[in-house]
Amino acid sequence: MSKIKTFIHSFIQSVSNPAYYGKILKVKSSFSWKYFAFLNFLLALVASVQVGVVLYNFNPKMIADEVSQVYPADLVVNVEGGRVDINKPLPYKVGFPRKWGSEFNSFALVTFESDENVQGIRDFLKRDSLAMVTESTIYMLKDTDTREVRVYPVPMMDEKVTLNKRLIDSYVDEVMNIGFIKNKMYVPTLMSLVLLFGFVVMFTGRLIVLAIYSFFVWLIAPIFIKSERLNYGSYLKVSFHSITLIMVVAYLLSWLKITVLVGPSHLLAFLAWTLFVLSKASKEVVVKKKVVKKRKTTPTKRRTTKKK
Repeated sequence: MSKIKTFIHSFIQSVSNPAYYGKILKVKSSFSWKYFAFLNFLLALVASVQVGVVLYNFNPKMIADEVSQVYPADLVVNVEGGRVDINKPLPYKVGFPRKWGSEFNSFALVTFESDENVQGIRDFLKRDSLAMVTESTIYMLKDTDTREVRVYPVPMMDEKVTLNKRLIDSYVDEVMNIGFIKNKMYVPTLMSLVLLFGFVVMFTGRLIVLAIYSFFVWLIAPIFIKSERLNYGSYLKVSFHSITLIMVVAYLLSWLKITVLVGPSHLLAFLAWTLFVLSKASKEVVVKKKVVKKRKTTPTKRRTTKKK
């Protein structure tokens, strides 16, 4: 509990008290490393909780019902010997769910067509369809903006495979009855993965950024701060704390959907705040050095006793 109090105190002081950085320069580097690591851990924890809330409110049964409703009740698809055959005249389109909106009405989810009419990607792109299945080939639109298309041959099956509404519904029911999904065990699992990988990515990414930022501070600090030059490690240690204010402001602006502190502006804001706190910290250190020096140079009066 005391460590959490120490972190909270350091967090508040890092964003509000420039003179606090004088103390940062005096403490061991391990303190600042621990502070920076725990700060990124908390941010990863927040991201994990946000993902958990979304996943907990997510209803997989709704998706399962939509999949079941999308598949036509009278459509039968046979796959045998690398060939596809359906019980409907070609072309045959399977549309998106109606609840998705009118903008999907003119766009098909899957279109079944003949090899004679679709002989390549160009013919596929002429159709408004997310995917297309011919007797021998499967076309899938990977990106609607770049119009990138993936092409796959129909898989060779040892035995004839038949897909129909009843089989699709049975598959959906089996998936929904899996304990991992039914009991929403995917929520804590994915939260743990987000926390673990989120912390590693955040900590490593910000460490690389601060290593670069601190190099700029090391270069220009002597120009703006008239005091003895610190080593690179000291500037990096200070950066672990000074980045806190920049991160807080950036998060607040992102919630307001304002993207200002990105790229060069992020670096400039960091440099301005870091140089400011370093100037205050250096003054604090100089003043304390002068006080200590005065105490050492002040003569002490000796008490003499008169002999009787």
